[in-house]
Amino acid sequence: MSRLRRKLGDPPLISTTSGVGYRIADTPTA
Repeated sequence: MSRLRRKLGDPPLISTTSGVGYRIADTPTA
């Protein structure tokens, strides 16, 4: 995950969620 986070530059709009993985905070949880 750290690799993907570093690739994205660890933007504030992307949060790490256990189970789902990477989900855009801007997107509503479906």
